[in-house]
Amino acid sequence: SHELDKKFSEEISNIISYLFSAIFNFIFQYNVFSKSKFTTKFMEKYIVVTIIELTLNQLIVMYLIDIKDKLIKYLPKKLRPYYITIARIIVVNIVFFLVSYPLRSKWIFV
Repeated sequence: SHELDKKFSEEISNIISYLFSAIFNFIFQYNVFSKSKFTTKFMEKYIVVTIIELTLNQLIVMYLIDIKDKLIKYLPKKLRPYYITIARIIVVNIVFFLVSYPLRSKWIFV
């Protein structure tokens, strides 16, 4: 996303990088974790979870972009140019542990 930020707005860059990540994750996770054959039901569940993740990630990152001026002062000066990247990493991890992993392990890959 950091490189995409140079070409697009931070919000658009976030969506693009998340969509690429979602496609890669689908291919990887299906091959590693799926116990059944590919079905429409499986794909529907995966898409629903991906939309939830994307929405949460995007809303939280957009909020953190909006309050950047208030939070950036807490970062060391060397890291301030990477505020958005750091925010994205934190948000992705929080959403993964609180939303993605539980939904994927209990609903999709069962």
